[in-house]
Amino acid sequence: LDKEDYLSTYVMLDSALSKKFPNLKIVSDFHESVEKMRFLAKGQTMPEIELKDKNGKTIKLSSLKGKVVLIDFWATWCGPCKAEIPTLKKLYTMYHDQGLEIYSVSVDQNKESWKNGILGKDWINVIDTEGVYAKKFEVETIPYTILLDKDLKIVAKNLRSTDLYLRVSDMFYR
Repeated sequence: LDKEDYLSTYVMLDSALSKKFPNLKIVSDFHESVEKMRFLAKGQTMPEIELKDKNGKTIKLSSLKGKVVLIDFWATWCGPCKAEIPTLKKLYTMYHDQGLEIYSVSVDQNKESWKNGILGKDWINVIDTEGVYAKKFEVETIPYTILLDKDLKIVAKNLRSTDLYLRVSDMFYR
């Protein structure tokens, strides 16, 4: 079952298994994974992110409250990430003046490669060389996106290309 669409089923199963088999490792592992699912579930407020931009200025995600925010985890060496750049540019061009902000989190370890890779990207670009936030949010593959409403609540995750474009457009035309 899809974790996003059936979270309540996972929660019910977790509760029943934890009551029936409280001492089994597989049940405690399952419980831990369900808790992680709940952490970034649709409707939850996105936890804070604080990372530095190319000038060393710390940019907090919370400073963007009041805007629709697209968090984009990526890296310069990632082919699929590069393939998403035209979609991000189109979205940014179309909706930035209406309140869209892109908060691009690079997981590059080489800051110079990253600085060269953000040329032409006019949105917020920050770097997480240690992958702290990618680990915290269980980003297993990139590109990985998290779409937030104006209250920084999670609307959708891991959208790409057309699906991403349509979902962001819908945020401005409901």
